[in-house]
Amino acid sequence: FDGVQMLLHMLDLEMQGHTLEMKRHCKQYLMLRNILDLAKQLPPRSDVRQVIRPFFKQIDDPEKRAELDKETDNFAVNIQRRAVQKKQEEAERIAKGEVDEEVE
Repeated sequence: FDGVQMLLHMLDLEMQGHTLEMKRHCKQYLMLRNILDLAKQLPPRSDVRQVIRPFFKQIDDPEKRAELDKETDNFAVNIQRRAVQKKQEEAERIAKGEVDEEVE
């Protein structure tokens, strides 16, 4: 699981103005991260897949679903803040002539 790639993809989506898609990816990222955290609690050499069904049963509970939704919203806000910062940083670099305007 390469969380860094997912984070960069979410940042890129937000910078391109695809906020709804970014939020969907945030939720998927957090779900995957939660599943992997549950898998860490398993005994060594256990099949990680055995935590998937319990995880989804858990988020069927309205309280747990609300927690996930809140966590997703908070995470998305952080991505949005970082996107604004990165756009400002890129604009400053372009203004200084440090970066070619076509660089993404």
